[in-house]
Amino acid sequence: MVNLSAPTMVSSDVGWAIGTSLAVAAQFVGNLGTVLQRRSHIESGSKPVLSRPLWIFGLSLIILASVSDFVALNFTTQSMLGGLGSLTLVANTIFAPLIAWEVLTFTHIWATVLIVIGCSVVVAYGPHSSDLYSPKQLFRLLAAPGFILFSVIMVAAGVALHFSLDGISKKVETRLTDERDRADALARAAARRRQARRRPRRSQPPFVLTESGISLDYSRVDRPWMSYHLHRSGFAVMSAIFGAANVLFGKILSQIMSSAVFSSSTAFYVDTTLSSALSVVALFCIILIVVGAVGQMKYINDATQRFEALLVQPIYQASWTLLSVAGGMVVQREWTLFADVSRASLFFLGILLTVSGAFVLSQVRASSSDSARAHKERSASARGDAAQRLREAGGKGTTDGAALRGGGEGSEADDGSPMLDGHERHKARPESGRALCDRLDAACAVDMDEDDEEGIVLLDNSSLAGSRRSGTGSTS
Repeated sequence: MVNLSAPTMVSSDVGWAIGTSLAVAAQFVGNLGTVLQRRSHIESGSKPVLSRPLWIFGLSLIILASVSDFVALNFTTQSMLGGLGSLTLVANTIFAPLIAWEVLTFTHIWATVLIVIGCSVVVAYGPHSSDLYSPKQLFRLLAAPGFILFSVIMVAAGVALHFSLDGISKKVETRLTDERDRADALARAAARRRQARRRPRRSQPPFVLTESGISLDYSRVDRPWMSYHLHRSGFAVMSAIFGAANVLFGKILSQIMSSAVFSSSTAFYVDTTLSSALSVVALFCIILIVVGAVGQMKYINDATQRFEALLVQPIYQASWTLLSVAGGMVVQREWTLFADVSRASLFFLGILLTVSGAFVLSQVRASSSDSARAHKERSASARGDAAQRLREAGGKGTTDGAALRGGGEGSEADDGSPMLDGHERHKARPESGRALCDRLDAACAVDMDEDDEEGIVLLDNSSLAGSRRSGTGSTS
């Protein structure tokens, strides 16, 4: 009977250094690809992804990172690779602000430092050797209760999460679509009322909606607490499940390939029957890796289409790290590689530090929404200044819609403060459908009986509050 607890141990400082270097490089390259895809969603969200060169380039970087991870698995352990995976968040704090125009806060910085410390501890005290199982040991490993239990839990969690996210997403999108349709109807009604009351002076009314924008902003829809957090994190967790499964089956495939290389050894002798079985297992692993890669890409893109990379990446990485380390410890029995309890304790302390840093990053948007609030305030300020200029210009007969849009790139407000140019307007988050509907309701309630009424104005927050109290609203 084969002793599963005593596999051949392959120890090489050079091999460990190669595996660690490949794993570190893979995290930075893979994150760069993800952020480039996020940039592609921002710039060309309505176009098919396969028609976007930037998205395809990001995909190629992610594939390159996956290949690098697979090669690294031949030189290092699965749990070590899982711990180093949190370096993706370090890369994310560099690339997301530069490429995807997301705001970096002090919380991001100190959480990133925490992750770097944790990864350093993982590298220093993690296993510096890797087990190499013989074919018979590998088959016993796949039939062990640990592998079966881990697989059942992963599949059950993935199926339950998929159907939960599908139901929540349909409800959210239906609600946002209804609000958008209502806002569009109000805009058309307001424009028709304006044109019916006096002869139009322009080919188009000065009622401009492009700056306010109605978009499917998933983060601003009121939902129950559980649905809210599940929707924010579920897509990233689903991607992490597929990613951790890829690491697990990639490690098994690398073990099979290593067995073929060492087949001349007596311990790794493979007869014809066993060789055929290994070929079937290898083919099965390849199929699962391809399916897992597709699923991982699908859900990480679903996440980045809906939420910021500075939110998605920490949740994904924390989940991926925990699942990868758990897979290595339970399935690959990597807990046997620690020389003593103290090294094992320090290794898991490093894992705890990296996951804690990832958790802090994932709560930045949920607790304070620093950058989202900043974007909202800047956009609201620009709209308020533009509306004020349009009201002041109403007595002079000017109806330039560019004033409401912000006066063009590089323009300034009345107080001398710079308005949002095209790049900044692109960064600014549009207001939600509900907020725009409220503003349009108030705009439709504006008294338009005066002869010098020039157009419909999107009221700023102070005017809107006053109009609701008085029931009439302000006019130009």
